[in-house]
This record gives sequence, structure tokens and C-alpha cells, in this order.
Amino acid sequence: MCPQMMPRPRSIVLAALLGSAVGLAACGSSSHSSPAASSGVVRIAYRNYAAHPEDLTVKVGTTLVWTNDDAGVDHNVTSEGQSVEHLASASLATGQSFSVKLNTPGVIDYECTFHPFMTGRITVVE
Repeated sequence: MCPQMMPRPRSIVLAALLGSAVGLAACGSSSHSSPAASSGVVRIAYRNYAAHPEDLTVKVGTTLVWTNDDAGVDHNVTSEGQSVEHLASASLATGQSFSVKLNTPGVIDYECTFHPFMTGRITVVE
């Protein structure tokens, strides 16, 4: 009997069917579902004149760390007029970082004042 025709144990067939069903269920999930909130320390890289990631959701108590990965150009992190959390870093040369612990839920929009097109949004949840 060739290997393709050999009988398979029932447990292997059931596991394969269950795996297929789980995979299909995942395929039907919405791509617009909200991502799980991060906690602990979350890093944001300023690279190629943009924040990476640009939009994120974190839990209260999370520490964010921005690092300037752009060679030869300074950036900063500011959130002027924000009622949730005011961010104000010094000028960050290449390789330098700025960190802040977020203690209040809400939305924080920030930018680099040297390059105002460099923006980001942080959603802080309980």
C-alpha cells in the first residue's frame, strides 16, 4: 500500500480537522478589531522621519521610550495642550532616548516640533 493510502489514526484526522476549523475562524475575524493593549516598557523609534509605531494602545502604568534612530538629525517629543499627559522632551540627537510613564487613561497626540509632520497617537487604557 502506498503511503498516501495508508489508514490514519482517528486522533490525527480529528486534530487536522480541528486545526482547519480554527484557521478558518481566524480568517473570518475583523481586521478592524482593536489591538491588545501593551504594558511594561514600550519602545517607539524615530526612523526615516516617522514614529514607529505611529499609533498604539497601552495600559496605564506603561513606560514609553522614544529613541532617535535617524542619523545626523535631532528630534523631540511634544504634546502641547494635551489634558491627559504633557510630553516635553529635550532635543534628542541620534541614539538618544526620552521616556515617560503614563498614569492617566486617555488619548495623547504628539509630534516632533522640529518636523511637525512627524506625529503619533497613544491611547492609554485601564
